[in-house]
Amino acid sequence: MKQKFGFTLAELLIALLVLGVIATFTIPKVLSSQQSNEWKSSAKETVSMVAEAYVAYKANNTPATSFSLAQLTPYMNYVVIKTTGADLADGDQGAGSVDCDWGGCVVLHNGGQLHFDNTVTFNNTAATNAIPFLYDPEVGYSGSTTLGKSVPFVLFYNGRISDGGKYGTICYNYGCFTENPANVPSWFNWN
Repeated sequence: MKQKFGFTLAELLIALLVLGVIATFTIPKVLSSQQSNEWKSSAKETVSMVAEAYVAYKANNTPATSFSLAQLTPYMNYVVIKTTGADLADGDQGAGSVDCDWGGCVVLHNGGQLHFDNTVTFNNTAATNAIPFLYDPEVGYSGSTTLGKSVPFVLFYNGRISDGGKYGTICYNYGCFTENPANVPSWFNWN
């Protein structure tokens, strides 16, 4: 008599159960990683756009100490500029929400929003002088008052752009401050 080899129904069910448990822990991490990579890519694209707009601006003008980020909008590729607070977006870590009343919201083609305060200026041409701005990868407020998804960036007078975790002390027309690296969300890094 020949022996038959195979799996019993119980063995197959146990194997499916093990695969289900593995999938339960793996799939959310994969999806979260994918979203983080999309956000990181759009943030880098936005930083590049701001840097290129500043270079184009400097080709035609000399940035004065009264320069604000609003002067770059003619050199940017965007969908619309909002100047009312009807549309809330996430602030940086611990800031809750921001609205367009504090300067402007530039809605971008990549689905994100660039936030700036048009009253913030360089104030001086020293190497530490910079203008802060925020990038929110999604238009809209998540409702969290403690964990914003926006990344704080600064545009230095010399054209360099850095995130809020790396630039240390900067100065602008309202004074000088040192940024906290904890304000940069965990999904963003330059790598």
